[in-house]
Parts: sequence; C-alpha cells; structure tokens
Amino acid sequence: MLMENVKTQNLASRELADVIKRLQKMTDGRYDVQFYKDNGQTLMQMIKKIMRLSKQEKEWYVYFVSLYESIHVSSRSGEKMMVIKYAEIFYRDSALYMDRELPNYLDTDMKNLNIYIYGTIFRNYLSFYQIDDNKMKKFMEMYETAALKYGKTYMYYESEMEMGILYHDLEMAEHGRRYFEKYEHDMNTCYVCGHEQYLGYYLLCGDIDLAEKLMQDFRQKRIPQKYQWCYKNCELAQEDYAMFYEILKYSLIAGSPEGFRLFYQKYWLTLPKEKRREDTLFMFCCAITGDFDELDEKDLRMAEKDVRDCGRMTTLGTMIDSLNWMCYFRLLDRSGIREVMIELPDLLKNDNGKTNSLAISRYFEQRADEAGTKLGRARAKFDYPMLKNTCLECAGI
Repeated sequence: MLMENVKTQNLASRELADVIKRLQKMTDGRYDVQFYKDNGQTLMQMIKKIMRLSKQEKEWYVYFVSLYESIHVSSRSGEKMMVIKYAEIFYRDSALYMDRELPNYLDTDMKNLNIYIYGTIFRNYLSFYQIDDNKMKKFMEMYETAALKYGKTYMYYESEMEMGILYHDLEMAEHGRRYFEKYEHDMNTCYVCGHEQYLGYYLLCGDIDLAEKLMQDFRQKRIPQKYQWCYKNCELAQEDYAMFYEILKYSLIAGSPEGFRLFYQKYWLTLPKEKRREDTLFMFCCAITGDFDELDEKDLRMAEKDVRDCGRMTTLGTMIDSLNWMCYFRLLDRSGIREVMIELPDLLKNDNGKTNSLAISRYFEQRADEAGTKLGRARAKFDYPMLKNTCLECAGI
C-alpha cells in the first residue's frame, strides 16, 4: 500500500488527508507490477496533488513520503525517465528541508526515506546512458554519505554489489558484499529483495552451486524466521516462478552461460506453459525450446509493443529486450518460419505483407547495438560485446 505509514488523522488539512486515504485504499494489497503499469497515470496524479498540498501545508514527512512514492511509482509503472526528474527535486528539497525538519518527525521513518529514495534512484541511474561515469561517481558518493549519515547503510553496499555484477567487476562486487554483511543487521525490509543480488554475485564468482542453493532457499522459505513476513508481501517471494526469472536474468548479466543452461533445463522447462510468456526473457526461453505456439496471439504483439514503448524504457532495458528479440527471431527462422505479419517502424515488408524473420532479427540487433554502444561509451566498465555474446551462447546460436 502506498503511503502506508502516513497517519491521516494527524493532518490538519482534510483535503490532504482525503486524497491520501483514497491512494491508500486504491493500492491496499497491490504489489504486482501490472497494477502499476495499468494505473500509473492515475496514481501519479494523486501523488502530485499530495506533494503540492503537503508542501503548501508544511507537512514535511508527508511531503518526503510522497516524493519517494513519485519515484517508486514512476519506476514500477515504466515511466523511468521521470525518475531522473524527481531525483533532482529530491536533491534540492532534501538539502533545504530534511535535516531542518527531522527533529520534528522523530516518531516516523523520515530519516530512512533518504536511503529508500537513493536506492530507487540508483537502480534507474545504473540503466541510463545519460548518467555517465562522472555523474554516477558523484551520485554514489552522495548515496554513501547519506547511508552513513541516516542509516540503512546496507542498502548502499547492496547497490555496489549490483553495479559490480553489471560491470563484471569482481573486486567491486566483493567490496559491496563484505560491507553489506557488516551492516546487514540493520535490515528490516524484505529479506528476499535485499539478498537476491547474491544470485548474481555467486554466478559472477563462478559458483553455480551456491547460486542454485540460494534460489532454493528463497523458494523453500529457508530464511531467518523474523523475515518470514516477506512471503506475504513480496511479489518476488510470492510467485514461485519469479525465482526462475531472477536466476536466468542474473546468469545473462553476470556472463554465465553454464548457469543459464543448467537453470533453464532444470527449472524453467518445468514451468506450466501459461507461465512462460511474461516478458522478453521468457520469450527468449520459449524460442530456445522451439515453443512458438502463441506466435501470432502474443509473441509478435509483445515485440511490437516493446518497440512502441521504447521511449519509456531505460537504455539497459532496451538493450536487453532487443537482444532477446534478436535471438528469438533468429531461432524462429531456424525453426522454419521464415516470415511473419508484424508492424515495426522503418522495416520493409515483402510483397505478401509479411516481413522476413532474419530481417526482424537484424532490426532488433541494430537496436541492441545502438543502446549497448551508448551505455558502453558512458560507462567504461560496461562490456556490451560480452553481454551480447552471452545471449547468443545461451540461445545456442
């Protein structure tokens, strides 16, 4: 539930209290990404009104909660470029009001909001080529300073681990792991979400067995008793198949074709068919096994939608989705389906109104190469050719 910890009975403004209560009611028990995608615009209209009213009423705790929710909802609903906009508002207003107002809100989690906001910004910054090495370095310095100052320090080092995995920088990932474990005792957020980056860390280290054991621990609820509540609230923990997604995703990003093949054969192939078409990674997996049963109904429409929605996606998201589709259409051609009915901008059709499968594969390869080149220029440690080769190897191409 959005703004869950805000007590509306303590607010002087009835208008502000009413819109918060409507937002809370609308999002009560809703954790699934699709809900945020379907209702993102409505949610943001309500949050913007709360931001405006709370700042006007000088309700600073409510204001910073609404600012956090604006970043959170923008990210979950797919409007990721908006995160960059709200991040700048956060930097400005936290400098103006946060330390001044904190003593007035000691009975709230206002202090922790700083790190929750930084963590959400991080995951988006890491994925945009517009945030180059210099900007990322300055941001990480701000993030670490805030973490050491306000608490929840483990979240900064969790983020450092994630960055090390994406960059294939084992030294960075190991530094993040050591310090994460130093501050881990402070964790009161979801245990599964707070530790899932270890899947990528173990795969980066080449320890497939430990990655598999951790995934099974998550699935079998073998986590500390005080964190068992995660299985009621966390989408990642609730959906059994979500762990298969995570470990396949990390196998690609961490550059572990061996891990990918093991988890694909051992786990993904056990999924019921209705669970196999959730996003482009699962489409990629369908293609590997030769499952094109829903080619016209779902697959092609999803490819068209990914292209239409590219302006809302991060550079990394565009690149990975395009690599998945590149392999999908190459495997489609290999299966004997040489052409399909699809609508993609700037892609010529044959005389029969269909488009060549290999031409579509090259179309997505070009998109992936463009995004990968941009991110590689912005981040010296990001190795796009390695990621592309990993995808091809996992697909058996």
